Parts: sequence; C-alpha cells; structure tokens
Amino acid sequence: MSSSSESTSVPASASETLTTSGLVRALGPGMAIAMVVGNVIGTGIFTTPGLASDAAGSLDIVTAAWIVGGITCILGALCFAELAVMFPQAGGLYVYLKVAYGRPVAFLFGWSEFVFGRPASIGAYSIGLVSQLFLIYKYAFPASLPENYSLSLFETMLIAVIAITAIAFVNVRGVLWGGRIQGIATWVKCLFLVLLAALPVVLMARGHVGYTQDNFASTLIPTETTLSAKFAAALVFVLWAYNGWHGICPIAEEVRNPRRNILIALGVGMGIILLIYGIVNVSYHGSMTMEEIRHAGFTLPQVMVEKLLNPVSPKLSQIASLLITISLAVSFVGGINVNLMNGPRVAFAVGRDIPALNVLGRAHSRFHTPAAGIAFQAVMAILCLLSVAGYAALENKDLSVFRILTGYVVYSASFFYMLTVAAVVVLRRKMPDAERPFRTPFLPWLPTAYLLFNAWFLWEVFWNDWIKATVSLGLSLVGLPLYYCLIHLAPKSVSTENSRNS
Repeated sequence: MSSSSESTSVPASASETLTTSGLVRALGPGMAIAMVVGNVIGTGIFTTPGLASDAAGSLDIVTAAWIVGGITCILGALCFAELAVMFPQAGGLYVYLKVAYGRPVAFLFGWSEFVFGRPASIGAYSIGLVSQLFLIYKYAFPASLPENYSLSLFETMLIAVIAITAIAFVNVRGVLWGGRIQGIATWVKCLFLVLLAALPVVLMARGHVGYTQDNFASTLIPTETTLSAKFAAALVFVLWAYNGWHGICPIAEEVRNPRRNILIALGVGMGIILLIYGIVNVSYHGSMTMEEIRHAGFTLPQVMVEKLLNPVSPKLSQIASLLITISLAVSFVGGINVNLMNGPRVAFAVGRDIPALNVLGRAHSRFHTPAAGIAFQAVMAILCLLSVAGYAALENKDLSVFRILTGYVVYSASFFYMLTVAAVVVLRRKMPDAERPFRTPFLPWLPTAYLLFNAWFLWEVFWNDWIKATVSLGLSLVGLPLYYCLIHLAPKSVSTENSRNS
C-alpha cells in the first residue's frame, strides 16, 4: 500500500489527515514555502560572501558564481518537481533513487544524508547560532565580560549541544510545532534581509554614503590561482548558500494537497531566494570592499550596518546591530530546525524499507512524528560537531569548523543531486505510463545541462581538494557494506522480498 494513502484513523482536525504510516498531513502552502526558503537561507548568505571573495579575489568571478549557482538550482528544481509530485512520500530523494536505481543506491543517499550530511548542516548552523547569541550577550551586558573576551571551544560546543537538543525536543512534539518555528524564522530572516538590502539605498536618498563605485571595483589576493580554480572554489561556498532548495521533498507526506502545494513551494520559494540573494549581494559589495567582506566572517551584516550608520548616528548603529544579531540568531534556529525536520524523514523512509532499522520507521503514537529518527539525528549532529571540533583542538590548528562542515555537505550532496536529476530520464523510460502531474520541460536537454555542469564542478573540486573530496566519497560508500549487513540481519523471508524489490 502506498505510504501516501489516507488512513481510516480520525484526523486531528478537518484540515489534517493521518497517513497509513502514522504521519499527519498538516502543512499548508505557507509552511511548505517556508520549508523551501528556510532550508536555504541560513548561514550561507551571511558567511559565504566573505569565503567566496577570499577564494575568487574579484567581484566579477563572485557574481558569476552566484548567477551560475542560481541557474543550476532552477534546473535542478524543475527536475525534482516532476519526481516530488509523482511520489509525495516521506524521504524525498531516497524514494526517487529507490524507484529509479534500486534500494542499495537509495540507502547510500539515506546513509550519507542522515549520518553525515544533515549532521554537518546542523553543526554549521549551531556554530552560527552560538556566535550570534554571544554577540547578543555582549550587547546586553557589556560590562560583564573582560575586554576582547571570546568563547572557548568548550563553551561554544556546550551551547551548540544545548540548542540542538532543545530544537529536537520541539520537533518530536509535532510537525506543526516544527512548521511554526520554521514559518516564524523564515519570515523574520526574509524581512531582515530585505531591510538590510534597502539600508544603503535609504541612506543615499537622505544624502549619506551608501554605495560607492570603488567598493564594486575592489579586489584582493585570492587563495586560488587559475580562473577555473577560483570559480570552482567560490562556487563551493555559493552552492552551500543555495543548498536545500529541495527542502520540501523529504516532508512531502506531511503536506496537504501535495501535488499542488509542492509545486507552489518550489516555484515561489526559489523565486524568493533568488530575489533576496541578488539584492543582498549588491548591498554587501556596494557598501564594503572585498577585503572588508572577507574579514567580517559571521558578523558580515553587523559590520556592514556599523560602517554605514556610525557616521550618521553611533547610537542608531548600536541598536541596529543588536536587532540584526537577534534576527540572525532566529535565522540560525530556523536552519537547525529545518534540518531536524528533513533528515529524520529520510531515516523514516529507510526504516520502513529495512527491518533491522524499523525503529526509525515508526511514527510516535501520540505526536505522529518520527520521534526516534529526530532523536538519532540530533545525536549524530552533536557527534559530528564534537568530532570536527575535537580534531581542530587536538591538531592545534586554526581550522574553521564551519569550513570543514560546509565542505563535506556540498561535496556529498552534489553527487546525489546528479543521480536524482538523471532519475527523471531513467523513470521516463522505466515508467512511461506513470501519472505525472508535472513534467520537466525540455527533456533531455535540461537534465543534461545540469549533469554536465555538475560533473565539471565535482571534477574541479576533486582536482583542487582531492583529500576532502575523497573522504566525502569514502564516507558515503561505507554505507554499501553496511546495507548488505543490515539486509542479512533481517529474517530470511523478508530479506528475500527486499532483494527482489531492490
């Protein structure tokens, strides 16, 4: 029986319906859009402009990376849309890969996503959250800390672990709780980014300094040497900022009227993301030099506002910086939240397929959420965060936890995105008569363009950072022997059926 079929159970309300798997269709179009936008706009737009500038050295290469990254995501979204409305089930890419290539390939994605990809994303967001909470404390209680005091690695990790645990608890309590957090966080961050982008224009209208031509023309010495290496290195960080545009897919089984609302979420969500990213990048590069953007780090919005408002009113600048910091903290909470919503739904789909992992495939009898998957996802995120931080501490290196975590996410995700886009073509041949409420246009040229570009990107990444790329690929492939071990743990009759279906 399809996992998206309606259950005979009495729903919680007229607008909510329980599926046969025990999940509840409770998310409307507004929350679905918030899932797409909120899954993308997190740490990326605040941190990657500096990292991309550091790698590229000039605005033209950085701009090209943002444009090409946006086009790539649009092409991917058009392909994912066909699959999402064909299979509106929990798990998203896991389901599509399973139907197209079989269960072993799908399990590799589920393994990579649940054990490494999502934990790395949650870890990166939690680091961003801690940095903003510390700034809020410094603004509120400036006299309580010694001059130039900064959080130790232990303090940072402790606060991050507490934050992850608290948000995981909220998500266990119900998908609507997680959806409401996501809705609030998404619209707060969107409003903040629009106001941030408008600030230089408003100041110029009132006769103050806003954009300057010198800022747009500024350069710095890049970390990369060749043009292709500069572009690829910048693109790694840009694609991290765009990563998550398919965020509605894993929770499709909990979306009301999924065939309509998933398309709305992908279309409207991508439009909002591209618009906001465009105007915010213009504001960053018009009001600050490349060197200033590089050195701003996690505090890029605050540095920009202080530079623009300090000459006008130092007090107003301080108030604006505090409001920005609060908005960023809310944004990072949303980033953690959306990953704790999406990742466990992939594990939920895996648990329904593999008997040895069936604890992950059960919905909570009271809260109708994949409670075990959420708990395990939080634990994996904490372990990922602590292991990377521990490595940095033991090696006594000035390593950026954020750089390590984002690098893995982009490397591993790009490969599975390529397989999913190719699945559109595979399923057109494998299931030609299947109902397709939405059909990807310009087949096979559109998927081909996506695949060729990403193949070049992965090669550039491997060529310029082969150690990290190899580790990412190796961690993903470890899931293959694990899959066959788990299959053999199941009763013989079940294993035979599974192998037949895979």
